[in-house]
Amino acid sequence: MSKSYHQTFEWEDVGDAAIVKFATKKLLTEETIRTVGEGLGVLVEDGRRRKLILNFSNIEYLSTAAIGMLINLNNKMRANGGVLRVSNLDPGICDLLKIVGFRDDDDNLGAVPSPLKPSPSGGQAKVRRPEPPSE
Repeated sequence: MSKSYHQTFEWEDVGDAAIVKFATKKLLTEETIRTVGEGLGVLVEDGRRRKLILNFSNIEYLSTAAIGMLINLNNKMRANGGVLRVSNLDPGICDLLKIVGFRDDDDNLGAVPSPLKPSPSGGQAKVRRPEPPSE
């Protein structure tokens, strides 16, 4: 049974892991990033989860502040002896995270479509590359 955090993401506990799927398509505004960061922080800090798997299949846009939040979250997980993994990244977001030096604990940034096991093809997640948001 999945749980929701302020309608920004849902998660399901599977053993010592939390599998998170974002409900929003954009992590752009300060308010959304703060809400998501606080919620993910609660999942990390409660001590019951050694793995946090972030499924980015719904995410089309990510701000630099959101990238900073992910880096801080990764540091918290590691400090607590945990593991952070990301999956289903848009190729553009994956490239951006690589440029800033973000690596998940598999050092296989977003290449595995399923957060729990590799796909039979072992290929890159197929997600359309979105156009930049118009201001």
